Amino acid sequence: PVLHLGFCGSMHDYSWPAVVAMARKAFEAGKPLLPLPDEAASLPVVWSIRDASTVAEGIDQGYTQLLGNWVPFHDAPPVDALVGCAYSTVTEQVAGLAGYLHVP
Repeated sequence: PVLHLGFCGSMHDYSWPAVVAMARKAFEAGKPLLPLPDEAASLPVVWSIRDASTVAEGIDQGYTQLLGNWVPFHDAPPVDALVGCAYSTVTEQVAGLAGYLHVP
């Protein structure tokens, strides 16, 4: 088993560098920077980083990471945890789906 972590950010504000910095710190530490059960925190990590230019794209990217990206030649399973969403509207929409799916 592996831990699938998703990171989202916007290309139009200062959130994107912060999301990349957080992912880098987690990568360098060799573990996620999220409060997770010990058994999950010790798993190997698969990283998924996406960006968006608009609110609609941000929602789409968040949903894609939560639900998985099942397109030809790019199968990506749903993430186990999602970090970052630049706009409050995106955060609210994606958090609603995340809550429904029980994804932190």
